[in-house]
Amino acid sequence: MSNKLGWSLAAFLVLGLAAFIIWQVFFPGRSGPQATLRAGMLELKTIEIPVSDVVGYTPGEGGNAGDDYAEAARLAVENRQTTIAARLALQEAKDSPADVSAAAQEVLEKIASHVARGARKKEMKYLFRHTPKALKVHIRVEALEDLASVVAAMEILSSYHISHKRYDQAEKAAQDLFVMGRHMIDERSHIHIVTLGLGAQRAAWNPLVRLYRQHKKDAERLRVLDRYRMAIVDLEDFYRDKHQIVWSVKPYPGDIFNIIENDKDPAWRLQAVLALGLIKFSAESRGDQKYIQRLMNRLVGDNDELIAAAAKAAKDLTRTEYRLTGGRR
Repeated sequence: MSNKLGWSLAAFLVLGLAAFIIWQVFFPGRSGPQATLRAGMLELKTIEIPVSDVVGYTPGEGGNAGDDYAEAARLAVENRQTTIAARLALQEAKDSPADVSAAAQEVLEKIASHVARGARKKEMKYLFRHTPKALKVHIRVEALEDLASVVAAMEILSSYHISHKRYDQAEKAAQDLFVMGRHMIDERSHIHIVTLGLGAQRAAWNPLVRLYRQHKKDAERLRVLDRYRMAIVDLEDFYRDKHQIVWSVKPYPGDIFNIIENDKDPAWRLQAVLALGLIKFSAESRGDQKYIQRLMNRLVGDNDELIAAAAKAAKDLTRTEYRLTGGRR
């Protein structure tokens, strides 16, 4: 009797194991997360120091600051050679008053007037308002680079005023640029606009520190700026860690799925949707492949136009394009 029971149990276990293997072969599951299981990886990390601590006011007016920054960007791009000439004049002057042409001064002040209007507004929406409504499987959006031209112009203007000892005007230009940077960080539409915003705040930080250390002698403002600089570094480090997960040579599918489904930062959710275009070629599991296709098919109809555009870019990416996307990282 005991032998019969033993054989029955053995047969049951063999059949159960066979059923499990068949299920895994014909109905494989998707990968689970690994790197994104670390504490805090899916949180919306922000700069908690209010921008008002640096600039002395809280941007609160209605309207879209992105509209003003777009006008500034148009001018900056159209007059790029003029601003380059102004930068060269500053470099040649060293610590003396810079000899910037009247035409360059006029352009820089016009750019600054648009930035100043935007800096008073509460919110900014730029991506897909002032860029083409399409995305590529890439960490950058080419049209956003126009904002970098604005950053350069504002930094030049602030330094130019410092060279002529117009410290209040220099401070105003740097403060407005600082707010513009915070607007870009807080938009969180794409990691490119966040990194541009961090760069804008670093560009504004330099003349502000120079002003408060050498000319206005404001120790309290210097302390605030030092704390803010550390907050910038923390956010940059956090984004660097996420970058290594999403834009690695071979992103791990389970982490991409986890970011899409659970990340609180819209910029990284968007990146993970774009990364579906990469893992649809690199994922080895059939279960992952099926889930990738299911996600792309669902997300192309998402109510969020950015997510829908990212899913379309991922779905449309060809194998040839995939092989050529090494420069995206």
